[in-house]
Amino acid sequence: MKRLAMMLAVAGLLSGGVADALTVTNVNVGTWTRIDLPTEDVRYIEAAQGTQTLFWRDDPSSSDILRRATYAWDGTTVTLGAITSPAGFSTEVDHASILNNGGGSLEIYFQDTSIPSSSALEYANSADGGNNWANQATVSYPFPTPPGIGDSGTTGGGGLVEVGTQRRHYAQNNFGDIVLFTTTAGSSGPMTNAGRLIQKNASGTAPSGAAYSFQNQSPSGDAVVMPTGDVLYFYTDGEGAEATQGAVGVLLLDATGLGFTDVRDNFVQVSDAGLVAAGMTKLDEMTVSNVSYNANQMSFLLFLDGDSTANGGNEDIFYAPVTLTFDETVGGEPPIPEPGVMGLLGLGVLGLVRRKRRG
Repeated sequence: MKRLAMMLAVAGLLSGGVADALTVTNVNVGTWTRIDLPTEDVRYIEAAQGTQTLFWRDDPSSSDILRRATYAWDGTTVTLGAITSPAGFSTEVDHASILNNGGGSLEIYFQDTSIPSSSALEYANSADGGNNWANQATVSYPFPTPPGIGDSGTTGGGGLVEVGTQRRHYAQNNFGDIVLFTTTAGSSGPMTNAGRLIQKNASGTAPSGAAYSFQNQSPSGDAVVMPTGDVLYFYTDGEGAEATQGAVGVLLLDATGLGFTDVRDNFVQVSDAGLVAAGMTKLDEMTVSNVSYNANQMSFLLFLDGDSTANGGNEDIFYAPVTLTFDETVGGEPPIPEPGVMGLLGLGVLGLVRRKRRG
C-alpha cells in the first residue's frame, strides 16, 4: 500500500485527481494557398463558424460593401462559390463579428465608422444564413470604463461566443488593446465593458510557461468554445506594420474570459516561407472555420486576408489547414495511453484521473 501511495503521489493524484490546466503542445500549419480575387479588396474576413460561409468588407473607393460567399473544402482545396452583397443594412459594415445560432440564424456586430467608436457598435440579425439582414440597431456601452483599460470604445472585429449565461464579444479598442464586452446570452445588448484581455505591446509568460510579446492588435480575431468548455481566442498582431510584424497567435482563456492560461504567440508570421511562396506581402486580418476535434487534437481552416504580389493592395484571401495538439483529450476518441503510464498506474488507477474543467 505504501508503494501504491507513493506512485499515486508521483502521478499527482492524491489531491483529488486534478491535473494541470489544458495546454497546447504543438501547432502544425499546412500548406498556404491564395484565392485570387482581382476585383475584390478584402479588408477583413469573418467566418460564420459551422456554415462554410465567409463574409468580408470589399473596399472599392471606401464604400465598405459587405460581401458573402459559401465555399467547399475537400481536405485539400477551398472552392469559393458565387460572391454576393447581402441586403438589409442601412450603413457601411466594417470589422464584423458573427455568431451562428444554427438553422440559418446569424447575429452580427460591426462598426459604422460614422458613429464614434467610443459610444456604440451596430447590430443586425439574419434568418437565412446571411443573405438578408434585418433589425439593425445601435448597441450602446454602459459607462464608466473599468480602471486600467484606457478606453471604452472599440473598432469592432474580434471574436463572438456564448459561454454559459454570458455573451462575450472580444474587440479592439482605440489603443490597440483587445477588450471584452459582455451581455446576457441570447441578448444583443446593451453591453458592459468588462475589461482588457490583451494589452498592446505587453510581453511576459503565461501560467503554462509559454512566452508572448504582443504588438499593436488588429480588430480581427476569432473565438472558439471547445467541447471541454475551454475557450480559445485567436488574435492578429502587428496592425500598422503588417508587412513586417503581421502574425497570428492563440490564447487559452481562463474562466473569467479576461485572463489566459496558455499562449502560442505568432504561430503564423507574414515572413513564413509558406506564406511568402503563396504570394502574401502583408498579413492583415483572420478568421477560423471548419473546426473539428479528434482525441487530443483540434483541426480547422485558418483564413487570412492580406496584400499579395499578384494584386498588391487589393487584398486577397489565403488559407491553410491547422492542427492544435493538446496535453489531453478535447473531443472524439481518447488517445491511447502511453505505455509508461499504463505500467506505473494500471487500468484501475487510470479511472481515477479527472481534469478540472474551467467554466
